[in-house]
Amino acid sequence: LPNSDVVSAVLDEAGDGSRSATVIDTTTGDPDATTATGHRLAALGADYLDATLTGSSAVAAAGELVVTAGGPAEVFARAEPLFRLFAKRWFH
Repeated sequence: LPNSDVVSAVLDEAGDGSRSATVIDTTTGDPDATTATGHRLAALGADYLDATLTGSSAVAAAGELVVTAGGPAEVFARAEPLFRLFAKRWFH
């Protein structure tokens, strides 16, 4: 998604559908909004990773992005199979 406002709007639409979800936010967003999103999802019982992607669109098409993610270690571990689909390296 393009920015933090759009992330928030999607979560508004999802409503309680976010309960027990795992959300991986790859938006280049506002740090304060990202923190608020993490708190908002935690209150619903959802897991959240803030995951920065590094690489160009050509790198993405080749499946060679680099992911740098913040969030709980167990959520990061569960996300690793997904990262393998589009990234060559991922860091927590």
